[in-house]
Amino acid sequence: QNSILLSMDPEKRKSLRLGTFTDLSKVEIGVFWNMAECPIPEGMDIDSVVANITKSLKAEGFNGRVEVYAYDVKSPQKPIYHNPRVIPDDLPSEDPDENLMILLSECLCWAVRTRAPANILLIVGDIEGHDEITRAFDLVTRKQYNCMLAQQVDSEVFHHFAVDKAWTWNTLLSGEPALYHSRLDHDTATSSSPSQGVSGTGTG
Repeated sequence: QNSILLSMDPEKRKSLRLGTFTDLSKVEIGVFWNMAECPIPEGMDIDSVVANITKSLKAEGFNGRVEVYAYDVKSPQKPIYHNPRVIPDDLPSEDPDENLMILLSECLCWAVRTRAPANILLIVGDIEGHDEITRAFDLVTRKQYNCMLAQQVDSEVFHHFAVDKAWTWNTLLSGEPALYHSRLDHDTATSSSPSQGVSGTGTG
């Protein structure tokens, strides 16, 4: 099935979702979260945030095991998280662009360790202008890793063909379905996995 994507004309491939050919409903989900740029809001804690991220993913038909890699600035007062699904780590730099590249590297390393197909959700401040992110998304999508994005602001990057689902941080925090869905080729929609609860109806 993946060979269909690899052999397809690049422009036609841009209009297709990985879920058209691959059942993504029960595969692993790696969430890579920049907590410095997308902090836990007042009135919520790590458990409620993870619960709502999971709720948003389930609303899109993604029911697999969720692992959250939570990156935050180094601090002696950093809280200890007891949620077994949260793997905390430090952001090594004060440079947001450098931290973004580190999170991207972590995503790619996770993809190497994790058997395809799998889902990746990147939660960051804003990747607008960082074409290397969407290029990496396109690359791993060809290897059957489905890429999703949540960020602080709504931007044109949500409509990029390599981004399968997109949320703003506030909508993800609320457990809502994705704001945007990647394009779906209606000629092949009949072969789409029935487990994908929401079809590609967005403007992407």
